[in-house]
Amino acid sequence: MSGSNDPLRELGELLAVLCDGELDAVGAARVEALAAQSPEARRFLLEYLQLHGELYWDLAASAVPPPAAVMAIADEEAREPTTAARQAAPPRKTLLLVLTAVAAAAMVVIAGWWTMPRDGGRDVAAPRGGSSGSVATLSGSVGAVWDDDVPLADLSSLAADRTLRLRQGVAEITFADGAQVLLEGPAAFRLVNASAGRLEAGRLTAQVPPRAAGFAVDTPAATVVDRGTEFGVSVEPAGPCEIHVFAGAVDVQPAAQAGLSRRLRSGEAIRVRRVDGEATMLNIALAEQEFVRWLPAAPAPGGSVAALRSLVSQEPRLLHHYTFEGATRAEKCRDNQGGLDLAEVVMADGRGDGNMDYAAEGLDHSSNAVRPFRAAEGGNTAGVALQSEAAFQPPAEMTVELLVNFDGSIRAESGAIASAVATRRGQHDCGFLVSVVADGRLVCLMDDDAAWAESDLALTPGQWYYVAATFRAGKDETTVNVYAANLSRWEPKLVHVLREQVLPGVPAASRLGIGKAFDWSTAHAYPWSGALDEVAIYDAVLNRAALQRHLEALVGATGGNRQGGK
Repeated sequence: MSGSNDPLRELGELLAVLCDGELDAVGAARVEALAAQSPEARRFLLEYLQLHGELYWDLAASAVPPPAAVMAIADEEAREPTTAARQAAPPRKTLLLVLTAVAAAAMVVIAGWWTMPRDGGRDVAAPRGGSSGSVATLSGSVGAVWDDDVPLADLSSLAADRTLRLRQGVAEITFADGAQVLLEGPAAFRLVNASAGRLEAGRLTAQVPPRAAGFAVDTPAATVVDRGTEFGVSVEPAGPCEIHVFAGAVDVQPAAQAGLSRRLRSGEAIRVRRVDGEATMLNIALAEQEFVRWLPAAPAPGGSVAALRSLVSQEPRLLHHYTFEGATRAEKCRDNQGGLDLAEVVMADGRGDGNMDYAAEGLDHSSNAVRPFRAAEGGNTAGVALQSEAAFQPPAEMTVELLVNFDGSIRAESGAIASAVATRRGQHDCGFLVSVVADGRLVCLMDDDAAWAESDLALTPGQWYYVAATFRAGKDETTVNVYAANLSRWEPKLVHVLREQVLPGVPAASRLGIGKAFDWSTAHAYPWSGALDEVAIYDAVLNRAALQRHLEALVGATGGNRQGGK
């Protein structure tokens, strides 16, 4: 993080350390970075060192060993003065060497900048690392699946202008300047040079050490320039972006509007979008929990969807189990426990022009998922999903468990929802058991006249989650608990996201909707936006310990998320 928001002040502080002979390699790199920013900075550097030499000449009462960079160009006698010489006033010859060395050191530092090509009087720096050479390294990854002709392995060198398309998982990219980017799949990220990249879609977290200050992340909506900090950036499919600052400060420059910029500091966040060619910057709440800030450890051996499937099949209170595995559509729609098989259903306003995807990619290679169809227009009531062929009778105590991947495409629809598991018999007799509202928050509802029970957890688009909801029904109300864990981040512990919430109404007995729900007239509506897998329903409220064992079957007994805090 930068020591000051004023580059010249920071440069002066570093030069003082240099002239005291105490500047280390990190500080030297920072001096270079600051001096590269402007002609004013380079002029300041030269004048500072010249002034220091003159003061040393005229006023020094006792000798101070010159900085290591200066000593390197002095002769052997000047580099290794005797103890007595260091304690005496500097002879004129030694002072001349020091002054000459200071000036020479300044020239060495700035010679490269003065010889850079110019464009209309403006300095144009060539990318460090070369335009075709390595500018970064894939320094680590967890669960990474790439859309790439050549599979990427950890420690691979990455060239400028290469676009990385991460389908799922987390990848750590270390730039030659020292900045680190954690890229979360799905995402598309282009390496511009050793100190800049462009996020086309998805989200990332940038951690920038002082020596790499000035690192930039470009997006279709804005450019974010680091001022010594840690920040997160997300880019939505339609182009708007969000910037969240976790520490330090950044400058945000909307695209194609040079006169409009804003500095964000720690704890601040904005949303940038373009409307009719004009950029708007809207203050939003910091959402630190939505970004991966440390590379998770790899999952422990043995964790997989197949391991969860095996454990669930042995649960004595299991009522229904949909694994979506098999060679045919009928096999994929089979209830592997209770005979309540599923059938394809077209939404109320649908025309049958969309298709269920029965070969969607699951969390890992041991699993197959399904993806309902949700139309781009009229998405609440147009689509294709699944429902049970016969009625489902919810028990008084029940647990619904499943894996979900929410693609976020309903965000722009006012009042829209997407439902993963639902029933409905009438306005006051329904069961939106696992659903999300437009911002991705998990919600539940038993009576249409009541308010949604909304959790604090917003699902990150494109990432897999384990979700378990428990229901204890009374005469006319239901107590609900919801637990979740981010599987794409290999979170090893459940988060209790909805705790002992008492809702009016009880789960309705009706067809069971998987990836669909029902509108006010009980017609088909609200298809799920994303993928679903491993839906299990139990006739008991499974305790947290049992659900934790199921999560551990997925991610391994030790999981490995180093973020902590939850």
